[in-house]
Amino acid sequence: MLISLLGLLLPPFDLPAEVVVPIDTTEVVYTAPNWHETITNIPGDFATAGKTLFSKESIVPLSIIAGSTAVLYLFDKPLLEGAQHFSRYIGLNPESKFEPLITIGDLKVMEAPGNLNTGFYFIGEGWTSILLFGGIGIHGAITDNKQEVRMLSQAIEGYLEMGITVQLLKRSFGRESPRVATTDRGKFRPFPSVATYQSNVSKYDALPSGHMATMAFTVTLLADHYPDNRLIRPIGYSLMGICAFSMMNNGVHWASDYPLGFGIGYLFAKIVAGRGRVLQSTVKPNSIVKKIEISPTIMFDGSVGIGLSLKL
Repeated sequence: MLISLLGLLLPPFDLPAEVVVPIDTTEVVYTAPNWHETITNIPGDFATAGKTLFSKESIVPLSIIAGSTAVLYLFDKPLLEGAQHFSRYIGLNPESKFEPLITIGDLKVMEAPGNLNTGFYFIGEGWTSILLFGGIGIHGAITDNKQEVRMLSQAIEGYLEMGITVQLLKRSFGRESPRVATTDRGKFRPFPSVATYQSNVSKYDALPSGHMATMAFTVTLLADHYPDNRLIRPIGYSLMGICAFSMMNNGVHWASDYPLGFGIGYLFAKIVAGRGRVLQSTVKPNSIVKKIEISPTIMFDGSVGIGLSLKL
């Protein structure tokens, strides 16, 4: 009875209380890159690439690249003709047309696309990715975001490695581009001399596609840094498909030039993406009870008493 009277007379009041449960979490933190890393890391990256290619884990992806290249090679001519016929049907001009954007004297430093198909082609140009990662890196330097600065460093490192790899393979295969092809699928002239190659690049540089390598690298590096963003890959792969179509339309590449280019870009993106990334274990307090409130409460027998309620 006394408790019931107290329950009626006393106003509700709070007793400050917290139940804190520590939670062990792991988060990714990034270290700032050294200025020389983009160069000094290259030998180690090539060593890692070699080990990766000859590992058991690479059997399946290498088989997919080789198999898809072989299948596409068989259908290169009808695929190319189909892409070009469809482009004519929708009025997509195949001409590669660029307009000077930045010039220094007679030197064209940067060009802008002069028509729609060239705009699609420009997606895979190095300038697109350089401007993207350059903007990210500058923003990171201004805001002291080590992840963004590290991303720019990784991009430069990867582009240098891809450039070396793609050029070595192009000169090794020596495959004709569609626009200058003397056979149905382009003739192979392996290992031309430097002078011969430079005198008519289109006759030797189709395989693999450097544009595809650049795009695959860019999409993979972005997706690795922002794993929670589910739009990066769908949008990136769609743009890669558009660019690939444009390169068949303007006679720069065969369909079978793409799988190897994609593999090169993907491989080097994976190699450089993990650099400077540290898993850091942190213990954070997690309050599961904010307060305990004492207030009048109606009991099961209909009487009124003092009760405790927990507010989360």
